[in-house]
Amino acid sequence: MERRAFIAIALSMMILLGWNYWMAKRYPGPGPATTPAAQAPASVGAPAPDTISQLIDKELVTNDEPETLTQVETSKYLLVFSSRGGSLREIRLKAYSNLESHESLNLVHPQLAREYSLQLIGLKGIVGTEQAMFHVKQSPGRLVYTFTLPARYSIIKEYALDDRYAVALKVTVANLSQEPMALAYQAVAGSRIDESTPFDNQFTSVKSLVDDHQFDDHLRGGFLRSQSHQPAFVQQLIGQGESRPAVAHPGATVWAGIKNRHFSAIVVPLPPAQGSWSQKLDATHLSAGALCEAGLIPPGGSSNQALLLYAGPNNLSLMRAAHPILPETVTFGGVGAISRVLLWLLNGLQRVTHNYGLAIIGLSLLVSLLLYPLTAQQLVSMKKMQTLQPHLTRLQQQHAKNPQKLNQEMVALYKKHQVNPLGGCLPLLLQMPILFALYPLLMQSVDLRGAPFLWIRDLASPDRAWTLPWALPFIGKDFNILPLLMLVAMLIQQKVASMGTSPTKEMLAQQRMMSVVFVVMWFFMFYPLPAGLVLYWLINTLMMLAAYLWLYRRSAENKSLALQAGS
Repeated sequence: MERRAFIAIALSMMILLGWNYWMAKRYPGPGPATTPAAQAPASVGAPAPDTISQLIDKELVTNDEPETLTQVETSKYLLVFSSRGGSLREIRLKAYSNLESHESLNLVHPQLAREYSLQLIGLKGIVGTEQAMFHVKQSPGRLVYTFTLPARYSIIKEYALDDRYAVALKVTVANLSQEPMALAYQAVAGSRIDESTPFDNQFTSVKSLVDDHQFDDHLRGGFLRSQSHQPAFVQQLIGQGESRPAVAHPGATVWAGIKNRHFSAIVVPLPPAQGSWSQKLDATHLSAGALCEAGLIPPGGSSNQALLLYAGPNNLSLMRAAHPILPETVTFGGVGAISRVLLWLLNGLQRVTHNYGLAIIGLSLLVSLLLYPLTAQQLVSMKKMQTLQPHLTRLQQQHAKNPQKLNQEMVALYKKHQVNPLGGCLPLLLQMPILFALYPLLMQSVDLRGAPFLWIRDLASPDRAWTLPWALPFIGKDFNILPLLMLVAMLIQQKVASMGTSPTKEMLAQQRMMSVVFVVMWFFMFYPLPAGLVLYWLINTLMMLAAYLWLYRRSAENKSLALQAGS
């Protein structure tokens, strides 16, 4: 087999393996279950046992009264507050709908009171108050919930609402006893965040910024995976056994919460909290938030903690309006700078075309035009290589037993004819950072969520023209049309690229094999990806095909003119 065949196949394998590696790092698969036996030693920031396990005491505050619900509407939300813990039971986003039911999107779906947003799950001092019945006073844009345990403590939760995607909360815990009171609690950001389709489940995770390091906890295959080991004392505090394991990251916590592809429920403690936590609720759902520890409150003293809950879309401008630090929660990986530029261009094109499908086509056309000089250079290089192919074949036959001499002769041949054997790969390599930047952009952009184009219902998901009655190997049950169109376009492109040459039968067989291997690998890589990304590459392929045809026609015209001049 010729050297170029090995180079092309090796390059294709590198691209595919690199893509799979990047995807595995960004969206990890299932791993070992988090259990008490697997935790780090208790010496990692663990308080003394007498300040923890003995304080998870028998003072659980129970109340059999039915909870009282209070509905509040803002320009962004339809909120339902509960007297059970003075917390948030429902967070409905007025501007967004569930893609399945088409009702207003309920961001969280708690099943227990301890799962309500902005619930305070007591760890020390106020253990059990998530079940307590708070009393509420309501005024425009403000709710105040209070609970008092005589001679022990009181809790005041003051909510403030405005026109942002944010709920501000001030927590005041007063020590009514005659002894110092240790105080620690989990502040819940969100639980069971909405996933419109099973496809979305794989992208739900818990993120936090602790000691200037971003943590990312995933639930995969029913197992809770974390980037770091869980200290033993955290398991004592919030662990629920193997069926509902929990992890935490101790340290100065600037923000913590739960996210999926398009929405977030993130709590911002002001000042920073003392840790973040995540907990498995069942095989597919998580709960998350901040770990607040105030130390000892003297008799008659009190502790204050401000919390800002962002519950809304992963839109950078809307997040920035709620709090300047929130855009940091949206990450695009190692190509984030390119992703943000592409997002700016995409939104600008959408304002002109009023359709994100047309905007993606415009973006692909724009990138293709910018890279056209390199594309033309690629085509010229490929044509030169095809012209040199008979010479390369003759050299391979002459020096079949002397690889070193063969390489020297091939290098000399390339220099003589000013040919770079890898020149044809340059435009594809330059496209790869754009593809890597487009993937998280199209996957996470809430603006593309539910954006239609032709038969495509959601450009942020595979186009799913219809569902097959059975699953096909490597494809599944979803029948996606765009990847098939891309496959056909790439095969035609490969066919056109070989026009104008007269290869031997052996060379023709090698070229066909290279083309099929390369195109099929790209087909399977693109098949499960968002329709917007496949549409981008389809248009890019069609532009490459048009460039091939135009340059081939120009080359044929130049040959014709040369023949006429010679005659």
